[in-house]
This record gives sequence, structure tokens and C-alpha cells, in this order.
Amino acid sequence: MQKVKKILQNEFIANTLIGIFIRGISFVVPYLLITPYLIRTLGEGQFGLISFSIGFVSLFFPFAEYGFSLTAPRDLALSANNFIEVGRITSNILLSKVVLGLICYIVAILIIVLEPTLAEKQTLHFFSLILLWGQVLMPTWLYQGLGKLKEFAIYTLLVNLFYLLVIYLFIQSEKDYLWVTFGQGVVWILVYGVALGKIIFPMKNFLVFSIKNIWSELKNGFFIFATNFLHFLFITQNIVILGFFVEGSELDNYSYAEKIYMAFRVAAGIIYQMAYPKVFLLKQQNEQLADRFLQKLTLGIFIFFGCAAILLYWEADKIISLFTGKMNLQATELLQILSFSILAYALSVPLGQKILVFYSTRVFTLILLAVVIFNMVLNLYCIPLLGAKGTAITLLLTELFFLFLSGFYVFFAKNYNSNG
Repeated sequence: MQKVKKILQNEFIANTLIGIFIRGISFVVPYLLITPYLIRTLGEGQFGLISFSIGFVSLFFPFAEYGFSLTAPRDLALSANNFIEVGRITSNILLSKVVLGLICYIVAILIIVLEPTLAEKQTLHFFSLILLWGQVLMPTWLYQGLGKLKEFAIYTLLVNLFYLLVIYLFIQSEKDYLWVTFGQGVVWILVYGVALGKIIFPMKNFLVFSIKNIWSELKNGFFIFATNFLHFLFITQNIVILGFFVEGSELDNYSYAEKIYMAFRVAAGIIYQMAYPKVFLLKQQNEQLADRFLQKLTLGIFIFFGCAAILLYWEADKIISLFTGKMNLQATELLQILSFSILAYALSVPLGQKILVFYSTRVFTLILLAVVIFNMVLNLYCIPLLGAKGTAITLLLTELFFLFLSGFYVFFAKNYNSNG
């Protein structure tokens, strides 16, 4: 038992660090090298508009990804030595992602054409939609499930280096803003397409594509999908709702603060993604083992993200200045409000794992549904009154609400079970 515990924990730590490295590259390169350049080159208003467009298109990412980011690594890891089963899982998920991506693409085009606010900048939004196909091709789930996450880190590095090159070569003035998302989308498709092909071509004899098999995969991952979608919607809808009420520098300032906040939030999200299959496997061995693992995870999260929150709060002005190239009081204030949102979300990660693995995926989905509704209602109330500051306050209160609901349910479920 101790050997199993050690292997799983060491593998979790290694994969989490690799995952943070992968996503870290994806944030460090765009945010520290690309974003400051875009802010200076495109001018005020354009950067916020691009963020809004990406935010709108990103709403469709969870549909294309479904629940495969969690279910696929788990299922592939359990079937690692069965080539026929690995081929079946891979085939079903690939076909499912393509079909879901096509549906999302059609729906997004209709919304862009029919919604007046989006139709005004439809060329930008159509270019941003290329990112959707990059998301469909992104094979993180496949590399993680087959234990090749370290290799995928190389492709992530290539994606960001090529994107950096595209930005510096083709974005020279305000009029070039349309090519920002176009270039990113093309790079995603090319590099992730190669990464996907490197895995699936050697196993082509085991791939069996059938529309009938899609339904079983969709049923298998429905509540995970619902959870991921609601969680993604909660984050993305903040800037999307704000974009319908404000524009120009105010939208820019919120974008600056949110992107810095998201860099830390993504690290917590990686822990969430990496922990799920490991906690699932640990629980199969011993429930107490999995529970102790989550307790240690909570302590580590509290220490790391607590320090990160304090650092962001006290050094917000310097971070914003480094990020944008100038002092910005509004963006600094927004980042200070968002700083402790990171800690609140990070602490909810082990609680979420506890609910998903020990209790009920449906319950966790309902909790996130309540969180999304709370966030949307509060945004619609606060933004007209306070603008971007209202969005930041709403995000903080929503993260705290999420933490409270998750903690309350775990406490209630634990005491209910202990009392028989």
C-alpha cells in the first residue's frame, strides 16, 4: 500500500509540475512578451476588443472539449496496456470532439451574424473562431493519459514561440489588430495537428471511427462536461458581460488585471485537472489514503496561493506597471481586488475533488450552476453601478461563494455519513 501511495503521489507531483510548466509557458510568453507589445502597438480600446472577442469564442471551448480533459486521461491510464481499448477510446473522443466542434462553429457563426454588437466586428470574431479548431485538435488529454505529458511540453513551447514570431512580424500598427487571433489560431492548428498525428498514426490499426460510439462517450462524460462548462462560463462571462456595458480604457484595464489573475488561477486549475485521476485511483486502493492526500494538497495550496495572493496585493502597482509599461491606478485597484480571489478558488480545488470522487458529480455540477447564476446576477447588478470595479468585486464574491458551498457540502456529507 505504501508503494502504491508513493508511486501515485510522485507521479501526481511530476505531472502537476509538467502541467504547470506547459500552461506556464502558455501564459508567460503571451503575457510577458506578447501582451505588453500588443498594448503599446494597438493602443487603447483595441486590446480590450481582442480580449472580448477571445472571451466570446472561448465560451464554446468547453463544448468542444466536453469532459474529456478529465475522463480521457483516467480511462486511458486504466487501459494503458490494452491497445485495442486505447484505440477505441482515442477514436471515440477524436470523433466526438470534431462533431462537437462543428456544431459549435455553426452556432457561433449564427450568433455573430445575428447579434448586432458582435456583427459590428464580425471579421475579428470570425478570425477568433479559428481558435476553436485549435482547441479541438489540442491533444493534452491523449498525452496525459498515455504518460507522455513531458513530450507535449515541447509542442506547447513551439506553439508559443511561433505565435510570438507571428506577432512581432505581422502586428506593426493599430490596423493589424485583426491578425492577432488569426495568427494564434493558425499556429494552434498547425502545431497541435502535428502533435496529434504523432500519436494517432502509429496506432491507426486500432482506430475505429463510428458515429454510434459517440453517444457512449458523451454519456460517460456528461456531468464532467457540465462541471467544466459551468466553471468555464463563470470565468469567461465576466469580461463578456462587462464588454456589453463598457469599452475603451476601462475594458482594457480590467483585461490587464484579469489576465494576471488568470495566470495564477490556471496553476490551481492544473492541480484540479491532475488531481482528479490520481485521487480516483487512490480511492480505489483506500479511501483514507485518498483523503489524507487531499488534506496534504489543501495545506500545500494554502501556503503557496496564500503567499501569491499577498504578493499580488502589495505589489499590484509594480506588477501592472511591468505588465503595461506604465502606472495605472484603476488596473492596480482591480488587481488588488482579484488577488484574494485566487486563494479562494485554489482552496476550493481539494473540496471539489472530494465531492467529485467521494460523493457525487451531479452535486458538484449543481453547486457550479448556483455559482454561475450568482455570478451572472451580481454582474448585471454591479457593472451598471461600478463598471469594471463591479466585475472585480463580483468575481471575488463568487469565488468565496463557491468555496462556501463546496465546504458546506463536504462538511454536511461527512457528518451525515459518520452518523449513519
